[in-house]
Amino acid sequence: FAVVILAGLLAAFWFFVESYDPTSGYEEEQKLKQEEIERLSPLTDDLSKSTEELEKKAEELLAEAGSMDY
Repeated sequence: FAVVILAGLLAAFWFFVESYDPTSGYEEEQKLKQEEIERLSPLTDDLSKSTEELEKKAEELLAEAGSMDY
């Protein structure tokens, strides 16, 4: 009886060891990350445009301040 139980436990252990795949779900996770990047892309584009506009305005203000007579 003990041999049958031991054989069953070994078979179950072997099944779980053989079926374990540490990379399972990796592709799905990468797909979800890529979708999130694409979803956020318009926001980052808007931020880049705003940053460029602010940099231009800062340059204009600095140039204007440099040309002022005190």
